[in-house]
Amino acid sequence: MQQTILPEPVSTAVNEIMQCMEGSLDNEVEVRSDLLKEELSKFFLKKFIDGSEFVMTEDEFIDMFHKAMIASTLEDLRKKGIVDSIDAEDGDPIFWLTSQGKEFVESMPL
Repeated sequence: MQQTILPEPVSTAVNEIMQCMEGSLDNEVEVRSDLLKEELSKFFLKKFIDGSEFVMTEDEFIDMFHKAMIASTLEDLRKKGIVDSIDAEDGDPIFWLTSQGKEFVESMPL
C-alpha cells in the first residue's frame, strides 16, 4: 500500500488491532503485517466515510485476514518466479502462472 495519510480515528483503530496481533500469529501462518494493515485501513476508512460506528464482526476480520494471507502468498510466489501479475484498469492485480510455474505444477504428483 502506498503511504496514505489516514484520518486519526482510522489510524488509531488500525494501530490498536495491529498491536493486539503482535506475537499472536501462528508461525505457520504467513501474513505480511503491511498487507493486513492495508485491509484494516480500507475497512475502517469506509466506516469513517460512511459515518458508521467502528465495529467489526468476527467474520469481517476473518475475511480481511484471509485476503491478507492470500496476498502474502501470491507475493511470495511472484518473488519465486512461479506467478507474475499486472494491475488491471481497476487497480486489482491479475495473476498468472509463469513458464517456471507451469513446470512446477506439472512436476507435482497427483
